[in-house]
Order: sequence, then structure tokens, then C-alpha cells
Amino acid sequence: MYKHDELEVIPNKIVKIFNDLQEKLMLDIVRKLKLANEIGSSTDYQIEKLRKLGVSQKEINQYLKKALDITDKELNELYNKVIEKGYVRDKELYTKTGVDFIEFKDNTELQQLIKSVSDITNGEIDNITKSLGFVTGITGNRVVELSDYYTKKLNQAVLELATGSFNYSQTITYTVNEMVKSGIRYIDYESGYHNRIDVAVRRAVMSGLNQITNKTAEDNMARLKTDFVEVSYHSTARPTHQVWQGRVYTKDELVTVCGLGTVTGLLGANCYHHYDAFIPGVSKRNYTDEELDLLNHEANKKVSFEKNSYTKYEATQKQRQLERNLKAMQVKMKLLKEAGEKETYTELKVKYKKTFNYYKDFSEATGLKLQMERVLAGAI
Repeated sequence: MYKHDELEVIPNKIVKIFNDLQEKLMLDIVRKLKLANEIGSSTDYQIEKLRKLGVSQKEINQYLKKALDITDKELNELYNKVIEKGYVRDKELYTKTGVDFIEFKDNTELQQLIKSVSDITNGEIDNITKSLGFVTGITGNRVVELSDYYTKKLNQAVLELATGSFNYSQTITYTVNEMVKSGIRYIDYESGYHNRIDVAVRRAVMSGLNQITNKTAEDNMARLKTDFVEVSYHSTARPTHQVWQGRVYTKDELVTVCGLGTVTGLLGANCYHHYDAFIPGVSKRNYTDEELDLLNHEANKKVSFEKNSYTKYEATQKQRQLERNLKAMQVKMKLLKEAGEKETYTELKVKYKKTFNYYKDFSEATGLKLQMERVLAGAI
């Protein structure tokens, strides 16, 4: 955990989030080891992340021995077993020959992340996502406490994803469920908008992550002395984003071509693209223009399902709609059950099952992965 001299160079608010994240990673590693009795690929990945977050090998060993109630010999057997499997990312993590601790001054990856977060928040670190949402409907100091809690949880979620400690599904599901347990159901905005907590969290976290990614890319551009970037690609991009995704642009063209800074453009509302520094003649593109044209052509092919046809983007929009409907039915079923409305509850339960089966069939037919975290996260 972070201590002594490092606290002087890392903002205190980030230290608290990172210490909590380290603890959460440790608990998840122990949970997986108790279930599998061996270090699997995901556990190996998390141990590597712990080291990158500043935890020494000595601390990891001590924690695992205590939590699992095992001896040095038994811990070494776990390590030897994972080395024999041959898929470990860093063999030195499990041997005495490795460096015990990565000093912050040598941890360039962590330094860059902290600098990006500090820059986009002007050093305050209070609201990484810059969310304007607040909690209402609860009287007295409870409103202030929960609004502050909401912001802190968003900060934690963004840094979890930015460090790669947990995947998107795990982070969003955990964050939403924790907020629901604390009594938060909806988030209000001064503009008058009113969102369910799961919708608000996803939007705010992705916005914060995009801002960090954007700032890191700009810092890399300055460091590499390049004015060029490569924009990311994903198969479910909206049609207006397909024309520029995956290609190389100057910083000015990010604005003029990709619409950076606008609600409907790059890094705008519900945009999942990002960009990275690119050096012409040195960097290698992820996709050629010809490959991108072919990929976009494939994404725009219509897939039929029950007398309707959908492009990849249209299918994802339909899938989101079904997920919102399922979530709304979950809420209504809970209220009906609590009110003792058994007959109406049973009728809605049948409708829910029918809708869920349609959701599964639609997703399979259109080649989309089931997004169960969107259906279940924050169910009340």
C-alpha cells in the first residue's frame, strides 16, 4: 500500500482510491484462489496489476499466506505450479530473483495516469467524470452524503478501468449494485434530466475514462513530437462515426473531421472511440483504409429477425431498448411483490420471461453478445 515518501508526490485523494483498489484486487485474488486452488490466467493478470499499482511482492505474499492460511512452502507450490503451466506474464513475480517493489519514480505507467487525472481535474481530483448529477429524494444531510458518495464511487470506477484492474462489466455491475444498496435509485441533473442509476453510472464512467484516455494521448503526442493520431475502431459504431473511425488524422482534423468537442462527435455522448499518438512512417496502423471499408460494409449488412432487418448498429440500439425494458420490469415486479399483488406480479413475470427469451434470440440472431450486466446490474 502507498506510504511514506510516495504520499508527498501522489495527491492524497488518489492515494485513498488506489489503496482501496489494491485491497479490492487482493480480496478478488483470494476469492479466486479459494475456488480454484491454483493461480489461473485472470489471477496472474491481477497479481501483475497489483505490482503495477505499487504493491510489493513481499506484501502480496504476506497477505496471501494470512488470507489462505498457508505456509511459505504451500505458497511456493502455488507459484511453482503456475510457472510450470507456462502462461504467466512475468515469471519473476513468482520467484525470489524478481524486484520486490516498483518504486513510484520508476513506474512511468502510473505516473502518466496520475498526471492525466490531475490535469483534467485541475489538481482537485474531486470529480474525475465531471458529472453534474446529484442525488435527490432523501431529506437532510443524507442528500449531501449520498451525492458525495456517488461522486467518489464514480472516481473509483474510472480509475479501476483506467488501470485495467477489473473489466468494464465487473466495474459497472459492482458500482451500480453498491449504490443501490446505499439507497440511490435515480440521478437528477440541473438541466432537468432524470436517469436511473445504472444509466447515469455508465455514461459518467465512460465520459471520465474518455477524458483520461484523451489527455494521455495528448501527452504522448507532445512527448513523441507528433501532430498525428490514430482513432480506434469498433464494429457497432453509428453510421456517422464509421466514416472516420480507425483512420489517421492531425489534431486539427479530430475537430474538423471527427467532430471532437461536439455532443455527436468523437468522445461525445455514448461514443466509445478513443485515439492514440501516431508517427507517420514509424507507427503501424491497426487497419488499412481498405480493411476499414470492408469492415464497415460488413457492419452495414442487414440481418433479419422476425420480419425486420437490422444493421450492426441498429441491432445494438434494439438490444439496448430490450435491456431497458427488462430492467423496468424487474423494478415493477419487485414493487408488486412487496405490495402483495400476486396476480399482477405473476402476469408480469410471464411477460418478463417472454421478453428475456426474445432478447436472447434476438442477440444470437444478430451476432451480438448478451449484455447481462446491463439487465441485472442495479436491479431493485
